[in-house]
Amino acid sequence: MLDMITSFGKLVTSQESYVRPEITECIAIKSGRHPIRDKVPSNKFVPNDYYATQQSRFQVITGCNMSGKSTYIRGIALMSVMAQVGCFVPASYASFPIIHQLFARVSMDDSIEANVSTFASEMRETAFILRCFEFFLVSRVLLISGYRNIDEKSLAIIDELGRGTSTRDGLAIALSIAEALSQTRAVIWFATHFKELGMW
Repeated sequence: MLDMITSFGKLVTSQESYVRPEITECIAIKSGRHPIRDKVPSNKFVPNDYYATQQSRFQVITGCNMSGKSTYIRGIALMSVMAQVGCFVPASYASFPIIHQLFARVSMDDSIEANVSTFASEMRETAFILRCFEFFLVSRVLLISGYRNIDEKSLAIIDELGRGTSTRDGLAIALSIAEALSQTRAVIWFATHFKELGMW
């Protein structure tokens, strides 16, 4: 515990623009920076704002490849963890609710050793979030009956869901998962290159 507190102190005194986050009912971050990217010397990184409440809890982040969507949503996840453990965060202002669970479905390649394709990996991780162990087909029934991992005290980041299959199938899957996740009342940051999802 002493090591952790010492690390927090060193981080805050050696870095500029770290603030103590407030505990509130919403996520509100002004000029937030990805904690790891913040350590890389570069003047190209642009700080971002984040905002989510129970009324605006599902955020769709769209943009072309290499535009920073993944860095953006990973930044909110890392800053949330930092706030939960009592650390200052890289921002000019930050407030977070108490989060009971953090889920991340982030881009990953296939695993030849485990005989798992990119698509299968995406579906397994997503099914775990929705608490459907074997088949995604019954997730709607499971969500309605309350049998799920994710709930209103959860935060989830979903990165490029559906990229492991065709564009048409990927869009259909992303839309279906987005609809299912929106019913959980969790705070969701959903990064996608499907522009149609941004209009949903």
